[in-house]
Order: sequence, then C-alpha cells, then structure tokens
Amino acid sequence: MTLQNGRRRKEMPTSAYKKKPKKPTWVWVYGDEMPELWLHFGFTNPDPDDRIKLKFVKYETKEMQGG
Repeated sequence: MTLQNGRRRKEMPTSAYKKKPKKPTWVWVYGDEMPELWLHFGFTNPDPDDRIKLKFVKYETKEMQGG
C-alpha cells in the first residue's frame, strides 16, 4: 500500500494499467491482388506495385441490409 493525498491506496499490478492494442482497421491491397476491386474503382490495368488502402468502417449482415 502507498500513501496518496493522505489516504492509503492499494497497489495495482502493472498489467491492470495496460491498454489492449487496437486491431487494425485498414489493409493495403496491391495491384496484383483482387482485380474486381481495382475494376470497381476504375483501374483497368493496375501495376503490381500500385496499392490501395482500404479502411474497414462497418460490417452489416444480410438481415441488416434488409435482404
């Protein structure tokens, strides 16, 4: 126990203060991957070194879409 502002306080283990790392919400898609995605955005002939950064915004089930 430690004294803080004249009060006794229990020591918390360090792991209790650590925040969980956030999961990534984006991904790189390179020019030689997912051709239908490139076509959707108007790229008919992407170079394999080209890349698009996609960000995950929301997941919807079929029921949530109304179908």
